[in-house]
Amino acid sequence: MRNIITATAGYTGRIPYSASYSDQPYYCSVHKLKILLLIASLLMIGCQSTHNRLAPVSRIPAGVAREGSLANEALIRDTSAAIYKQLNLSESDIAKGVKIIKFVIQQPVGNVGRKAWRELWVYNPGSPDSASYIITFQEDGAGSADFIIQRG
Repeated sequence: MRNIITATAGYTGRIPYSASYSDQPYYCSVHKLKILLLIASLLMIGCQSTHNRLAPVSRIPAGVAREGSLANEALIRDTSAAIYKQLNLSESDIAKGVKIIKFVIQQPVGNVGRKAWRELWVYNPGSPDSASYIITFQEDGAGSADFIIQRG
């Protein structure tokens, strides 16, 4: 196509012929660049490093468990109470001495105040009523932590 020359009210000038954006190479390249930047940023969000997230339990390699717990006394007390409730244990059963062995199966990941880790707690190991629980701890940023208990 060509440029159109018009004369209106004493003005003569050139008017660009194209109203289509695809005919303008500068706009097209800027538009493509914006789309590429959007796609790249979405990919970066979707592919964030997993160092801030726990891997699924199925991906825990054998032999990485370490006996003990990373939870503080209050968190251990609260988690134990939740397990006792799940097992329908009475106060007298608990007073008799319930044995729970704790293992850290995934080391903490994430930023300070938002760390997450997993532990395996075994209730009365070696007895017929033995039960194991996978507990996911997640710091809430307010100086405490939440936990999720799953039967192991």
